[in-house]
Amino acid sequence: MTEKGNWLMYLILNAVKGMAEQDKLLYFDVKARGEAIRMLYALAGKGLNEQRISFEEWPPLKASKF
Repeated sequence: MTEKGNWLMYLILNAVKGMAEQDKLLYFDVKARGEAIRMLYALAGKGLNEQRISFEEWPPLKASKF
């Protein structure tokens, strides 16, 4: 990784470490953009409350919560 990339990773990890003890991630049950968030929390040693949903579950959930 480049020096610039290392610095960016350092900033992101420190930001994650300063977040709430148990943040919640609601995401589809696939490896996509949510995977990067999971990895950052693991690297920072932070807990992450995950709720993975299927694509079929999304429309009613979106209508009720968002």
